[in-house]
Amino acid sequence: MPEYENNTEGGVTLSAASPNKGAVRDIALLALGFGCMIGFARMCSLGFVGYLSYEVSSMLDPWYIMRSAVEVSVLVLLALAGRNRWFAIDIKSFSAATVCGIAAAIVFAVDADGVLGLLVAVLGGIAMAVLMYAWILLLASRALPEIVASALFGLALSALIVQGTPLIGVDLALIVAVVSAFVAGAVPVKFDSDFTFCEADGPLATDGVRQLPLLTIVMVVACGFFATVLYGVAEYLTWLYDWEPNYLVFGFAAIGVIVATVATMARSRTWMQIVWAPLFALFALAVAFSCLPASNMMQIAVGLMMATVFGSHFLYWMVFPSLLSSLKVPRSMFAGVLLVLSNSSLASLAGDALGSVLPRSMQNLGSVSGLMAIAVAAVFAIALVVNRQQFGARGTWSPAADAPEPAADAIELVANTAEPAEPEKPAEPEAKNPTDLLKERLDAFVEQYGLTPRETEVALYTVQGFSCAYIAEKLVVSNSTVRFHQQNIYRKFEVHSRNELIELVSEE
Repeated sequence: MPEYENNTEGGVTLSAASPNKGAVRDIALLALGFGCMIGFARMCSLGFVGYLSYEVSSMLDPWYIMRSAVEVSVLVLLALAGRNRWFAIDIKSFSAATVCGIAAAIVFAVDADGVLGLLVAVLGGIAMAVLMYAWILLLASRALPEIVASALFGLALSALIVQGTPLIGVDLALIVAVVSAFVAGAVPVKFDSDFTFCEADGPLATDGVRQLPLLTIVMVVACGFFATVLYGVAEYLTWLYDWEPNYLVFGFAAIGVIVATVATMARSRTWMQIVWAPLFALFALAVAFSCLPASNMMQIAVGLMMATVFGSHFLYWMVFPSLLSSLKVPRSMFAGVLLVLSNSSLASLAGDALGSVLPRSMQNLGSVSGLMAIAVAAVFAIALVVNRQQFGARGTWSPAADAPEPAADAIELVANTAEPAEPEKPAEPEAKNPTDLLKERLDAFVEQYGLTPRETEVALYTVQGFSCAYIAEKLVVSNSTVRFHQQNIYRKFEVHSRNELIELVSEE
């Protein structure tokens, strides 16, 4: 498995150690499923019409708004369900959502633009919401090195699916869509058939909110949203200038922002607080070039906008699961909220709407970019102030910061005491049984390694030497669920077997 260091300021950082075969297999499987999920989501988000009818804009799809509304509504419902512990996604509901995705492609093949278009929109919206929600939680249950590697390789696969599928014909493309939906639905079941990673774990407590890197969350979401809106306006105003993005600039910029972000996460112990910087720098560069009137500058600007949109959509899937993996906060509600905030459909609709209502005096990209720069600057200033009020100048939260200060009268009393009273002889401690000693020893590791309550239970039984079947019976879960938790525990403790875990916890 990949080696990683525990990091009190920013979660974990990557190291140069080589992953073992089991970790490589897991990463390959995650990358396959993630790439298929992103590929299917891309096809479905364009309603199959705009995607498979080459050169046709997705905005021409009459069911685009309906599909987006269904997707956002389901995500909101899932976030509320996680917060209030109403229900959680299980294998039945997830399988049903996967079937909805497959059915959306099949129904589209039968009747793309007819009376069944509404059915395609509803089925596609449900499938996209549930698949994305489950996948962000599955990735969040892994270690940061696995998340980064899976996202990078999955991105390459999704690019192959998205760019290559339109070239093979509509019939074959629909088959690719069906296969992609199936694989995206099968991989999470392979990792944990009980879907414990989707557990409804309640609302964020005060300590949980204080841990959130608000500046990073706000800036990553804001850069993606404003870049998508600006690109939508640029598309609408194509009659004003030569609409030919500089694809060379797009390629280098997209690769650059991804490499810079990965490097930040790999090399900085405080990556959570600064991981937004590469994306923000790219967006600022796009805004600057779009304010220049020259035709070649405009082409560069549009290429940079495309790179910002592309980079933000990808980085959502690397940064947000990594945050959830590193922070000790409830995930189910937070994952749904993040997916709603980063929903590209809302930003695309906002861009088209803004372009259509611009007054004649502002019908140029430079004017709109100036407004975007002001809006982003305002969002950044507010987020920075809130972040500093919450974390202080260092920008990171520490539990010690919330420790109460000693009362003034107590300090004065201690200072004025002439001679301390002779301490009473402490009572002899009661002998503790081996289980209690193991539990105390394990408790010392729980906060350090970020074990969940369920992982703590499994770890306690494991270090006592109980079998997987015995633990499953005691906790009323399946054997696969116990093994899933044990693998997570081994990864967090940086051990490879039950015996190594027992040695680590038992040693004095």
